[in-house]
Amino acid sequence: MPVPAARDIRTRDLDPLALTALQRDQLAGTACARCGSPDVTRPAGYAYVLSRSGRLGRPVKVCDNCPQGG
Repeated sequence: MPVPAARDIRTRDLDPLALTALQRDQLAGTACARCGSPDVTRPAGYAYVLSRSGRLGRPVKVCDNCPQGG
């Protein structure tokens, strides 16, 4: 079953004041950026968090079950 795009943190700019616990784990690289699985294995680009100075890119990872891009 495909993961909804809304769950993938790479699809939108994140508000740092509204982050969930899962999103914090995804930004820290301890959970898959796409599905949330703790079995992360490979880099998958960046997720962006809003800040006063603009957008801050954070490197994120995905698990083997999720495609790296898209």
